[in-house]
Amino acid sequence: MRLGALTTASGSSPSPSPSPSGARAASQVDLGLDDWSSRWFSAARACLVCLLLAAPLAFGAVAPWAWAAVIGLVVLALFCWAAGCVRVHTIAVAWTPLYVPALLFLVLAAGQLLSGHTADPIGTRDSILLYGAYVLLFGLATTLSATTQRHWSSLAKIVTGYTLLLSLFAILQFFASPGRIYWSVVPRWGGYIFGPYVNHNHYAGLMEMLVALTATFWLGRRRRDLWNWLAGFATLIALASVALSGSRAGVASVLVEMLLLGAVALLAQRRGQLDSPVPALALALLCATLIAAWLSPPETTERFRPAANAHDASFSDRVSMAADSLRIFRAHPFTGVGLGGFETAYPPFQSVADDKRVDHAHNDYAEALAETGTAGGILVFAALALFLVQARRNFRASLKPASDTIAWLRLGATIGCLGLLVHSYFDFNLHIPANAAWLTVCAALAVAPIRPLSFRTE
Repeated sequence: MRLGALTTASGSSPSPSPSPSGARAASQVDLGLDDWSSRWFSAARACLVCLLLAAPLAFGAVAPWAWAAVIGLVVLALFCWAAGCVRVHTIAVAWTPLYVPALLFLVLAAGQLLSGHTADPIGTRDSILLYGAYVLLFGLATTLSATTQRHWSSLAKIVTGYTLLLSLFAILQFFASPGRIYWSVVPRWGGYIFGPYVNHNHYAGLMEMLVALTATFWLGRRRRDLWNWLAGFATLIALASVALSGSRAGVASVLVEMLLLGAVALLAQRRGQLDSPVPALALALLCATLIAAWLSPPETTERFRPAANAHDASFSDRVSMAADSLRIFRAHPFTGVGLGGFETAYPPFQSVADDKRVDHAHNDYAEALAETGTAGGILVFAALALFLVQARRNFRASLKPASDTIAWLRLGATIGCLGLLVHSYFDFNLHIPANAAWLTVCAALAVAPIRPLSFRTE
């Protein structure tokens, strides 16, 4: 059987290396469209799409059965990918430097569990299972997305339809049944419900990624057809739903995203690279704001008044929990209290007078330091640095004369990741499996090789 590995994004193909006597010669070949469209690779993509669409609908996949299903779908996609590799006689794995810190972080968590340096072995075990699934999801999404413009366009259409339907459902439920999910489910421990999520902040976190993809699909699409109008309408409705959700951090993150996108779109229009005028985007944002302001009941608009007040109870509690997390880090500076061990380790360090059990720090970065210490912090910082380097390239690529739908969608995925990373400073979206899975795929879309090559031995 012929074996190989998908390599760089540069598009350059090194010359075949000489092989010793009796060994097969090695060569690089480009997988054709028929190979990438084989039923096994298509099935793997279908598994990933089903995961992304279903996880938010299952209350964010926070229940054990839901995140177990997420892991199961990732494993099924892995099996289909492996069968596809056998079918085309090539091991297809797209390379990105982000694999290094991601895998090292997994090794660190496994070391915590095996050495007993964790406050909650069960929590660490479950976190390793989920995080391992995210690593596999990242690798599969990076490889399977680095194919053709047709595949990228199909994904953008799916995201557009999904964003439109989900945001319309969330708005309708907000006015028709604000205290119930799907008009029938009442959360056992209560919550600020919006859409299929118990917590409105987590709904906003999901929309931060979806709206960035729909907006760039709208702006970067050359053809003026039904999908162009749907992408614009989906962007408008999604922004209105975020405003209605009452998530202050979500609204701030979306505004940051739209400012970045607006600046890039303005530069692109000045260079004659956009057919659609930038004022259309500004008008859509204005309409979304006006619609939200017009439809919002008093209890929603009331939530925005103390947004800049440092003495607001919710804000002060989040600051206190983040400070407590840093105290845990100082007590366990090297490897932390174990991935997934925050809830168990937190009570002795808790400074907030509350009888409720705190399961997360409402700051993903502070919680990561508390759970993984300096070692984990270095890996997280390295991953962020590598991603920002790729983000800079994606911003530049969207301004090139030859920019196409792929370049704009990669920009949208980049902006979506940046928006959620900003939001993670005030919440724990990365601990919601559905949002973490979407972030993983968006990161994969952002760093995926544009034209990967396969390495095959004869």
